[in-house]
Amino acid sequence: MLEDFYNEFVDVRRLSTVLESGIATAKKEFITNIADLHCHIQTFDDNITQDIATGFGKDVRMFCAVVDIREGDRVIRYLEDESPLEYRVVGIKKWSNYSDNDHIEVSIRAFIS
Repeated sequence: MLEDFYNEFVDVRRLSTVLESGIATAKKEFITNIADLHCHIQTFDDNITQDIATGFGKDVRMFCAVVDIREGDRVIRYLEDESPLEYRVVGIKKWSNYSDNDHIEVSIRAFIS
C-alpha cells in the first residue's frame, strides 16, 4: 500500500477570518486545518528557482491521503533538531480509482529569501 511509504507528519494551515466574541473581523490569520497529516515528502528538484522578482524557492512534492487541502494553504513540516519548515501549496493533483491507492500529490514550495 502507498501509505506504507508515508514517513512524516505535517500540519496544514489555512487563512481564515479572525472571530472576536463570535463576530467576524477584518483580520485574517493562518489556523490549523489538519493536524498531524501522515504523508511522504520528496524533493522535486535541488535547484532554487525564481517565480517573481525576489521570489526564490524550492519545489517539493507531498503525497498523502485524499484530504481537504487547497492551493494557498501552508504546510508546516517538523524536522528533528531543526526549526519547522513552512511551505505554500502551489498545486494539487488527485489520483483516484487506483485500487486502494487513492491519494493526492501536492506541490509545495519553500520560499527562500
